[in-house]
Amino acid sequence: MQSEAMPDVVNTAELAVAAAGTEVQRLARALLRHTTEIAADVTKTVVEAVPEVAPLDIPDSLAALGESTEHNIGAILSMFAFDAVPTAIEPPAATLRTLHGTISAGGDLATVLRAFRAGHAAVWERWSTYVQRETESALVPSVLGYSSKRLFAYIDGACEQLVTRHRGLYPNRGDQQAGPRTRQAALAALLDGSAADERAAADELAYDVHGYHVALVLAPAAASANVREALGDLVAAASPVRAFTHTGGDGRWFVWLGWDVSPTPQVLRAVATAATDGVVVGMGAAASGIQGFRRSHAQALETLRTVQLRPTALTGVTQHCEVELAAVLVAGNADRSRRYAAEHLGLLGARDESTARLRETLRVFFATGGSQKQTAARLSVHAKTVAYRLARTEELLGHSVDRHRTEVEVALLIDHALAGA
Repeated sequence: MQSEAMPDVVNTAELAVAAAGTEVQRLARALLRHTTEIAADVTKTVVEAVPEVAPLDIPDSLAALGESTEHNIGAILSMFAFDAVPTAIEPPAATLRTLHGTISAGGDLATVLRAFRAGHAAVWERWSTYVQRETESALVPSVLGYSSKRLFAYIDGACEQLVTRHRGLYPNRGDQQAGPRTRQAALAALLDGSAADERAAADELAYDVHGYHVALVLAPAAASANVREALGDLVAAASPVRAFTHTGGDGRWFVWLGWDVSPTPQVLRAVATAATDGVVVGMGAAASGIQGFRRSHAQALETLRTVQLRPTALTGVTQHCEVELAAVLVAGNADRSRRYAAEHLGLLGARDESTARLRETLRVFFATGGSQKQTAARLSVHAKTVAYRLARTEELLGHSVDRHRTEVEVALLIDHALAGA
């Protein structure tokens, strides 16, 4: 009796597979017309997950990645729509451009494969959500199972093809390494002073380290922040300018802006005031040569670290000169520095907007050498407003602004760096 029942079981399984395949075709054909917009969304996800795959200083890297993503998504949906065999085609030209760009920027084949996996995950997430929304609940498990096997087979094939092409293009390099010396290694050697031949290391960066530089370090203040867009705005603010960019691998981006001559105060102000929504930026001072390349970067890092000690992130650009003394003061113990500020500011340390204006007025007053006129000009307020604020400040301090001036000025610097103005 069992042998007689087997054909029915087989037929039922075959019918389920056939029904799933028919449903996959229906869904994929409806999605094909949206390939471009899906690809744009997936490309954004991939860049956020693996920023090294679209180096900012390689102009067409993002376009190449987008084109490659669209090509592969189109191939996947076509495979679903027309029930084709899930065999990946030869890597398109855009995928090879992405491979070349990643390797020239110090990455390797593993970086590109990570991007493929990130894209695979993003495509599957969108596809499974679409299936669950558009398919009868009883069919969902079989449709997802059917399409999952085909998608995995396609991605596996695509990765194998990429590995094969990489071996052909770079026969002397291992699958996981970009070569005996990558741009990342050259940069590290320059920054830590270990480069045996600094000029040769600089040449490997394809960036003139002998001119003038301003270093920037960017970090997202929230998961939704677009660091890449903020970086583009900073480079545009300094234009015309050379730019060298490198990912820190932890969400941060390292940037050097370069000029043949010292940048003007107007250019530096444009960079310092550029909009960087949701992104925290530390900015080093302008400096020249390899030593200046290192020093400005160290200042940018120190600025970012100091600003990130705040309870809430301060987005936008902070220049090193704004927090240099505070960075030295808090280097040993940020909590002890906060207590120092609180003790010497007293009621002037209240965290409301009105008291914050009083602190900022007193800070500028000290910075201008005690000039009410210059303070008014710097803050764009009337001189009488400055006089009123200083009087109110003395009430909150419990003494004149000249008494214990050093302690109060230091407390204001710490508060400005760590708590926000």
